[in-house]
Amino acid sequence: MEATRTFPRVSSLPVSEPAVIELRGVRAGYDGRTVIADVDLTVRRGELVALVGANGAGKSTLLKVIVGLLRPYEGSVSVLGSEPGASARRLSYLPQAETVHWDYPLRVEDVVLMGRVAHAAPGRGPSSADRDAARTALGRVQADDLSRRPIQALSGGQRQRVLLARTLASDPELLLLDEPATGVDPATEEQLMSLLGDLASHGRTVLVSTHDLASVMAHFPRVLAMNGGIVADGDASILRINIVIGGSIAAVASALVIGAVARRSGLKEDTAIGVVFSGMFAVGIVLFSSIRTYTGDLLGILFGDVLGVSPDQLVLAAITAAAVLVALWIIWRQLVFVSFDPIGAAAAGLNTLRYDTMLLGLIGLAIAVSVQIVGVVLVVAMLVTPAATARLLAQDLRGLVVGALLAAVLSSLAGIWLSYYVNAASGGTIVLVATSLFGLVWTGRTIARSRVAAG
Repeated sequence: MEATRTFPRVSSLPVSEPAVIELRGVRAGYDGRTVIADVDLTVRRGELVALVGANGAGKSTLLKVIVGLLRPYEGSVSVLGSEPGASARRLSYLPQAETVHWDYPLRVEDVVLMGRVAHAAPGRGPSSADRDAARTALGRVQADDLSRRPIQALSGGQRQRVLLARTLASDPELLLLDEPATGVDPATEEQLMSLLGDLASHGRTVLVSTHDLASVMAHFPRVLAMNGGIVADGDASILRINIVIGGSIAAVASALVIGAVARRSGLKEDTAIGVVFSGMFAVGIVLFSSIRTYTGDLLGILFGDVLGVSPDQLVLAAITAAAVLVALWIIWRQLVFVSFDPIGAAAAGLNTLRYDTMLLGLIGLAIAVSVQIVGVVLVVAMLVTPAATARLLAQDLRGLVVGALLAAVLSSLAGIWLSYYVNAASGGTIVLVATSLFGLVWTGRTIARSRVAAG
């Protein structure tokens, strides 16, 4: 399995810093099956490095090779100046939490003290220095109140913090962390990333496997993108794929196709929209899955990831949204006429095909702008639900438009706020808020009508 290289390999620190990890031509896997191949890597002292990639891309395999748990089929590996495993006391490895037996009758302090076992002679119990180190480590991960708690009673986020405390208790020169933020809330993850940055600034070398691309872009100066090997190595800019431009082009093209299918096939427009939408959706998934250097999270595209939106994407989205509003303002009267009475509009000399196509194109641009936040699957709900809510209250068309905009803005802001604090997908939370708002308005309107009828 040959790893394609399309990005220059860089280090975030000067070459004068000593190399802590060096891999040359490494190929490794399990039971004769290759998982990573042609891996060349140098990581220097004090670097904070993120490993990103889809499940099965080889992140955990690479970490196991560095730790010495997995012997490579080919190539050379040097860790802290010696063979993997020879300097075990100078490094600490945090595996994924599901590999740990959490049903053992242990307390949190017992687990954290395991980080000191390699520093003690056989037959010796924990020293006062060991216990001090364990207490300090628990404090650094905001878990000092858990010291005496049985590990069976821990939540997923608490388990991660306890394992990280065990990692810190050994005071390692090299930290290798496999998905350390799994199951933790956003506030705890932010504290964790700040702690890792502090460790790196004090000369510790940190290598972290993660799926959280927003956190990577915010905290990691160096990123290794993996897909059967290292396919990209650089700063966080290698992860930024601006889907607004490409999405806008695809959206306008889809609008043209929908119009053509509806006119020439005799199908209703909503049927044509369903056929073309599902087809273009499938094309997008196939294209993404065929890009070897793509390491983004497809779930974020499907269901939204507001934290993954970069500032330049926000600016572009704002410009696109403003352009859509200006275009609607310019052709407002014509669009109302064409949508209300297409035959009458044609008789009055309006090109109904042109205005239908323009409206579909504007809808496509709106979808391209919002897809990063609410996702492809839920974006249609945000087009329909706020308008349906406003329709229950509005007395005229302008009131409907203004009400739909207000409902969409309110749902978006409340949904983003709620998704952050409950650690839920932004897209689903925003749509849930919009649907709840529709339910409240519908219920209130029904009660009001009942009272009027009864009076």
